[in-house]
This record gives sequence, structure tokens and C-alpha cells, in this order.
Amino acid sequence: MAKAMSLKNSAAKVSAAIETSSALADPMAHTFARKDISGLDSDAAQANIEKLLSVGKNARVIAHVTACGILLHYVETGDYTKLIPLRNAIAKVFSNSLAARFSEWVMKYSSLKWRDATGTGKDKKEGHFFHVKGSDKRFDLEDTSKPDGVGGAIVVKGAINKPFYSFDRVSDGKVHTFDFKKFMEDATKRLHAELERRTKAAEAGDKRAMKAIDISPEQVSAFDKLATTLGVSVKAAQATATAPTTVQ
Repeated sequence: MAKAMSLKNSAAKVSAAIETSSALADPMAHTFARKDISGLDSDAAQANIEKLLSVGKNARVIAHVTACGILLHYVETGDYTKLIPLRNAIAKVFSNSLAARFSEWVMKYSSLKWRDATGTGKDKKEGHFFHVKGSDKRFDLEDTSKPDGVGGAIVVKGAINKPFYSFDRVSDGKVHTFDFKKFMEDATKRLHAELERRTKAAEAGDKRAMKAIDISPEQVSAFDKLATTLGVSVKAAQATATAPTTVQ
């Protein structure tokens, strides 16, 4: 929890700094006079730029600490109503894409779900978080470890060490996978289907079609040998090979 306290203290300091400079944070709420502005040399301008960058970075920390606090409160009481105002603030201060990543982060580390906005006009329903009725309230704040089966341990980072702004958002919550064997099987099917189509074009004397299908029996044979070496059943692939429809 030392990390949590560190983040909390940092957030409090930055929050106080922002409050004391509210006029600059919201220029529309303040009328500037000539006396408020002075010339800045290179060093002074750079110092102000660094302050600006610091506030921006620490503002994200404030949002992260707030989110963790709301989710801890959710586990304790079931109340998570402030997540939506926080998400809206993230969208306004930073971007809609970061707000979307925030939603993914909440779903990753807690038992809450997110539902996108639906409908339009009077029928429009705003996006919102929700708790699945009957499910346990969960928030994985701290790191956990589990045996790796060979005498060591695998550390799974908790939410506190994986802020939403550094969270790797995966579209639709799906993990990208790649099945190499299936790829080879599909490629084998496609090659045999194309070779069959070229053979039929040759039998029909269709030189145009033959030229369009740039493949030879020797090439397919070489590929078959490679596929067999990699554990692909060439005969099975041949049996289900279907040439794609010709597109004019």
C-alpha cells in the first residue's frame, strides 16, 4: 500500500497546485491585465513549459488515484456512481480515446462492465458502467503472484501499478491470436484449388485464364513438402480445397 500512499500524496499536491492557479487553469474565468503578463526569456519560457507538462502528467495521476478510490469504495459499499463523472472528465480534459481505454481498464481490473451509448434523440441511452446482478464485487488493486510450476512465481500486476493511461487497450476485449497450422492448412487448400482451376483452364484452352493464375504443379508440390514437414495433412487439404469465385 506504500505505492498507493505515494500516488495519493502526489495527487494531493498537484490538486492543491491546480486549485491555487485556477485563474490560469480556466482563462475564461479571469480578466487578464497587462501587469499579469511579462516577457519571458528562453529559460523562463522553458521552465513554464516544464510546469505545464508536469501538471498534465500529474493530472492523470489524480484521475488514476480517484478511479482506484472509487473502485475500492464500490467493493466496500456497492457504490460506483462517480465513475461516470470521472470518465466524462477524462474525455473532456484528455480525449475520448483515453476515456474508452479507461472503460477497458475498469473492466479488466474490476467486476464492473461497460455498455456503450445506444439510440438517438429521445431514445438515446448514455454509456454507463453496470454491475452484473448476483456477481461478486471485485477490484484487483494490488499485485498478486502465483506459482509458475518450476519453483518460481508469476507476478500479475494490479490496477495500482497499471494505470489506465498506460493500459494496453484491446479492441472489443478480444486477444489477437494466430494459429500457424491453420494458416498453413488454409494456404494448402487455396494453392490446390488454384492449381485445379488452372488445370481446367488449360484443358479448355483458355490462355487468358491460365496467364491470370500464376502457379505451377512444381510450386505446389514444393509447398506440400513444406506443409507435410510442419504437420499439415496435405490429402485432407486437397479434399476440401475450393477455388474462390472469379471476380471480373
